[in-house]
Amino acid sequence: MSREIAERTDLLPFSCIGGRRGQGDEGLAQIPGGSFTSSFQSAKVPSTFFRLRFYKAREWLKKGGNDIITLSKKEENPMIRLEKAVIILDLIDKLSQKGSWCGETHIQKSLYFLQELTDVPLGFDFILYKHGPFSFDLRDELNAMRADYMLTYQVPVPPYSPGLLQTDSGKKIKNHFTGSVEKYSKQIEFIASNIGNSGVVELERLGTALLVTRQNNVSNKEERAKKINELKPHVSLEEAFLAVEKVDEMIGRFNSQFSH
Repeated sequence: MSREIAERTDLLPFSCIGGRRGQGDEGLAQIPGGSFTSSFQSAKVPSTFFRLRFYKAREWLKKGGNDIITLSKKEENPMIRLEKAVIILDLIDKLSQKGSWCGETHIQKSLYFLQELTDVPLGFDFILYKHGPFSFDLRDELNAMRADYMLTYQVPVPPYSPGLLQTDSGKKIKNHFTGSVEKYSKQIEFIASNIGNSGVVELERLGTALLVTRQNNVSNKEERAKKINELKPHVSLEEAFLAVEKVDEMIGRFNSQFSH
């Protein structure tokens, strides 16, 4: 866990406290020393609205909150979750700079590559889904980041679906936790540079190729291409082979750049 994350729990998105945003709210609550002292002190919300994501917010509610606390069965260290959010924000920013529309498919595949190819320990569970590797945990996290006003939708341009952009609040939070971004900045830049301008169709092929490469431990390109074609019959053998070649090239470039 980043020491910086542990030291900056005084600045948290308001919705993480369990409050409901009203007119004039700034979206940040101060929690110095674990006590709730912001102008949101009078906010009362139903327990079903809660999304408890940070330790100090949860502890404040346990000590003085009036609402029922419900936690996920798969609760993880919430400080790690904040670190993940900051990394996601930076990746989306870098993808946008490389020409990506930053739709959910682009973000899903890019974070899969960031986690599986560059070994950034995000901890998302991916499965092979309709358009390649997909994480329902990540979808939940993106929705939570929108609820926390870290992300917002940008107006779609046909034929694209709505893309995601970091908000001013998201930028503010990311700027407070620069250490978490700097820790993985080279890996984030590598992924954005290599697949930032890829389309959805290519991302499906590349993501599936990486999944097959990682899970089957087979070096032969033809065998991996056949496996992709079996899993995704609409992807021809030739297309699958080209995807395997590109993934192998990316792995080679990454190993060359980061091996020392």
